Amino acid sequence: DARFHSNNQDNNKDSKLRDLPTIVPRLNIPSLSDSEDEVMERYFNEIVSASRQMIHTESLSLTTPISKRQCGRLLDDIQSQRSTDHQFDISRWLYLPDELWLLILSYLSAADISNCALTCRRLLNVCFDSTLWRVVTVKNKTLDIHHVVSIARHSMKSFSLIKCDFDPTVLDDDVGVMLDNSMDCLTVLNVVGCDDAMRLLNAAGVPGFRNLISLDISWSPVRIEILNSFIRKHTLLVSISLNGCNGLNESVLDTIVDQFARQLTHLELFGCFNLHAESIALLSNCVKLRSLNLGQCSRLTSECLELISNNLPLLESLDVRWCKLLNDSALHHLVRHCPYLTSLALASCPSMSDQTLREIAVYLPSLRRLNVNGCKRMTSAGFKTLAVNCTQLECVDASSTAIGNSGVKALVNFCSDTLKELRFNFCTQITMESASLIVANCQHLSMLQFYGCPRLNGLRRVPYSNAHLVLQL
Repeated sequence: DARFHSNNQDNNKDSKLRDLPTIVPRLNIPSLSDSEDEVMERYFNEIVSASRQMIHTESLSLTTPISKRQCGRLLDDIQSQRSTDHQFDISRWLYLPDELWLLILSYLSAADISNCALTCRRLLNVCFDSTLWRVVTVKNKTLDIHHVVSIARHSMKSFSLIKCDFDPTVLDDDVGVMLDNSMDCLTVLNVVGCDDAMRLLNAAGVPGFRNLISLDISWSPVRIEILNSFIRKHTLLVSISLNGCNGLNESVLDTIVDQFARQLTHLELFGCFNLHAESIALLSNCVKLRSLNLGQCSRLTSECLELISNNLPLLESLDVRWCKLLNDSALHHLVRHCPYLTSLALASCPSMSDQTLREIAVYLPSLRRLNVNGCKRMTSAGFKTLAVNCTQLECVDASSTAIGNSGVKALVNFCSDTLKELRFNFCTQITMESASLIVANCQHLSMLQFYGCPRLNGLRRVPYSNAHLVLQL
């Protein structure tokens, strides 16, 4: 009986020692000013003191002193840190929960996350969390085989290559393998300003992405047959951006309309000046379009725009900058058939006049963004009517127009609570009187431009309380 009682007492003592991590009081995290030796000594003393106190409370005798190795294990459990070699990590930042680390790292680029992973085991584990690699963006890189292999490890939902190309040593098969793990989950593919864009589409498009809904190959050389083949294989696309693709012709637009007429919501064709008005008119079949960019499509006519607007009742954003064949009649028709427009860009359409501003004021009271840069026939009279009716305006670019003080004052009087960006570059009729009103009353303004306004040299000396305002003269 005595022997059994003694063995039971020893087992209880061992059990208490094993339970130390759950009983030892929480230790204080060291400050950054403490040296490593001071921190180690403090932790060691606190653990030993707490251990002796617990054993004394349980009426046990400590026959074997606690070693630093044991204290290291206890400290690892207390601080929720796992280390195979039981070394102390004295950086208090590493004690942050994984959720906070993931939030912080989510603001970094893929390259920066990779560099963080090289610092220690703790960050290595966090940096390889799949949530950090759902959206991958690579900019201004020449991708060699090591980059390709690194990207291929992850299952991404969004992948962007911006101004990148492939090293000559990277084969077409390597390019195809790069996105193999993302075939089932990739929904957004952006290949912007890349000379090898068609190479990537050709290699990755053979199996196809099952859930791809957005494609952007803006400012990249285009091969019509590869692009058409890729578009036909991806039947779920709702957003397509082909800005600056000068080689684009009618066959690609025909493919887009035939394949996605009933589902396309976003289309960008900025700078595709080879497209004829007859081909652009086919977009009238895309009845669900909400955003359309036809800027610098120089062959777009007023008749073509009227035909398109007849069948796009859901349109919210339209960009027709540098379409010099458009006139007031086209806008007259547009604003009547597209009542949900909130963003409208008419820059450098020289035939537009105050009549357009009056039409906008009557039929688009919810307009938030307006760009009429270079429309020299627009005067203060038109802007007065606009300001009275469109009180939700946030961004207005009236550069190089004939707006004067009365037009500026009207915008301040009726839209000061919502205005965030104003541009009046080269508006020579504006004086200090109206400019000072903007600075004093538009408290939500973040950008104000007056380049080329010779009467506003003293505006920088005018005091204003808006700390977020960026004033450019």
